[in-house]
Amino acid sequence: TPIGNSCEEILKSLREKCDGIGEATKIDTSKFVSHINGEVKNFDCSKEMSESELETYTDPYIQFAICAARRAVKDAGFSELPKNAAVVLATCNGGFNSREIEYVKKFLKPEIKFDRRVSMQSEPYGLCKAMAAALKVGGEFWMVNTACSGSTAAICLAEMLIESGVCECVLVGGADAMSLANYAGFSAIKVVSPEKIAPFSTPVGMNIGEGAAFWILENNSSALARKAKRYGKVIGHATTGDAHHPTQPDPRGDGAFRTMRNAALNAGVSIEQIGCINAHGSGTSANDKAESKGILKFLSGANIPVTSTKSYTGHCMGATGIIEATCQLLSMNDNFIPPTLRNVGPRPGCEIEAVDGDGIEKDYDCFLSANYAFAGNNAAIVVAKPDF
Repeated sequence: TPIGNSCEEILKSLREKCDGIGEATKIDTSKFVSHINGEVKNFDCSKEMSESELETYTDPYIQFAICAARRAVKDAGFSELPKNAAVVLATCNGGFNSREIEYVKKFLKPEIKFDRRVSMQSEPYGLCKAMAAALKVGGEFWMVNTACSGSTAAICLAEMLIESGVCECVLVGGADAMSLANYAGFSAIKVVSPEKIAPFSTPVGMNIGEGAAFWILENNSSALARKAKRYGKVIGHATTGDAHHPTQPDPRGDGAFRTMRNAALNAGVSIEQIGCINAHGSGTSANDKAESKGILKFLSGANIPVTSTKSYTGHCMGATGIIEATCQLLSMNDNFIPPTLRNVGPRPGCEIEAVDGDGIEKDYDCFLSANYAFAGNNAAIVVAKPDF
């Protein structure tokens, strides 16, 4: 992630209020208003990937995914994924970088030979094929592409696969890498900020990020039987649809409200039991206004802290949900709620007071993490401590 490449580094950054947003170095932003983003730094893929794999999988988002997934498998105490494990993946940009390479060749450098390896990586199924080969898994593969709610929706699906008894173990995660096409797209609709953002506060706008995160979800009794390390439990989930607009959320906040309400109902927890809400908090005018209305309606007067870790990482597209939930899970296990960086109070139209200052020292048992995407694709999860 932009704030660290391990659980320890991420928690340290959250505690020390160190964001990962800075000058763009991976793409040329000279034609855009903003020249900052959240880039993954100091990450050596060769530690998790062989030389032949690095030659085969050149797209950075696939490299991020393979490395993060292998770390998750090892951290869960497996030498390799069980053969019957399912894999649920999420991405927003997918192989944009690979597509851009081929596009440039086709129109600017036609003398360069077509590279089928890059072509495969540019296809929507490229990540599934790469992960199946790298992890040597032959079980079920699912790809979720609901844009910026993708990896949260993927966790929802993974939980359903386990609860239904279809699987005892699921590798779930998301990956996206910085790309020119993605940066240009969000710049074209004028939502990218030239300054570091403070969701629900000022300045208005989003910072684009990148990264990957993976979890092993496992039947709890199986995890206990093998004495696995347990960070927490996914105890509830929900996905909803606004059907309001291709890019803007329902301005009444109804989609956000229904998603959070349904996730809490699915988890069987009261609002008062939720220790914190990790909001989508993209920083854009329309999203923050709609989400704050939805949160207020959901809380019904309850005083639950709300934070947005996008102020640390930027908006990591399809990986953003699981990255944010990971940030909140690590913080919860450290009895801490990270602040929304640079928060100077709610801006007009945003009626919630996001956590500010140095954050909150608090012992809490569960949190809700939600994400809202283009076309009204919404998802939320409720995550608890292991023995909740």
